Amino acid sequence: MSGIWKFIRYSGVGVFCVGILTAITSCTQEELLRALAVFLAFLLAAGGGGGETTSEEGFSFNGTFTRIYWGDDTDDAIKRCDITGALPCTPEVVFSQAGTDPEGLDVDFQRGFVYWADDDDGNNPRIFRCDITGALPCTRELVIDVSTDNLEGIEVAVLAGFLYWTEDDDDRIQRCSITGALPCTAQTVFSGTEAEMAHGVAVDEINGFLYWTHDDTTGHIYRCSITGAIPCSVETVSSDASLTEPEGIALDLVRGFVYIGEDDDMEIERCPISGALPCSTEDVHSAVTDQPSGLDIDVVNGLLYWSDQDDEDIHRCDITGALPCTAVLVISSEDAEDMSLGP
Repeated sequence: MSGIWKFIRYSGVGVFCVGILTAITSCTQEELLRALAVFLAFLLAAGGGGGETTSEEGFSFNGTFTRIYWGDDTDDAIKRCDITGALPCTPEVVFSQAGTDPEGLDVDFQRGFVYWADDDDGNNPRIFRCDITGALPCTRELVIDVSTDNLEGIEVAVLAGFLYWTEDDDDRIQRCSITGALPCTAQTVFSGTEAEMAHGVAVDEINGFLYWTHDDTTGHIYRCSITGAIPCSVETVSSDASLTEPEGIALDLVRGFVYIGEDDDMEIERCPISGALPCSTEDVHSAVTDQPSGLDIDVVNGLLYWSDQDDEDIHRCDITGALPCTAVLVISSEDAEDMSLGP
């Protein structure tokens, strides 16, 4: 049931259920989350044909995330492995082609695609996707040709059908619709100094915000509303001086935290987004983390995953207990810039 969170993450029903369950004070937080997962699994089974949700493209998703996906720069490949069994897991090639330089990566679990930003050594930055529901290795499809260098993080907004990405050199964040014909057409979501060194990006479709890391030494995390007029207006999430050169970012909307990977201090930190902003950070993990550039969260099971580009490892740790948490090796010797949980 670990992947039920992604249903919660994009579902107003999920938020309503969280509110009901958190009112039951006799249960622990872990018990509440697991109860929510069971209830949502029931909803999926009742409304999705045997526990599956079906997109307009016909891909069925059974609500369970069993794999982790990443881009391996050294091997010019997109890979995945099963995280339900013994760890470290065994990699499987999803896509491979000489010259592939995967930067950002995200999985569209509803439609059955993995997306990646291919910086191509700065020569011809593009975003591709390929179908993960059929035979592998899959065939890539061009999503958009991005006429800028330093194409960084990407994120899929599943319900709205948008793909978001950051463009470091052009100081902007863009999006395009992935529900129509491809290649898609870019739309500027935000442009300005706050996006000058934008790296990681995360979408909160429940509350209608786009978050991103400002990868410099000033320690800023920003967000803007994506429910109103575009380009949007920026809001400071964190300006904590202890947060330096943030890169990776992930949202835990059930517990109300944003998680940030720091390049300079070689740490992972978090700060609460459910209260007043700007928020203050606390340490989550600081060992065996040289460059935590990609983050994702299994909220139901309380596990934070991250890719460590310098050590070429992917780790996870339990964020439900005492912090700093203890890292568990998921897979090693993978030059992963970004990663994502998926089916």
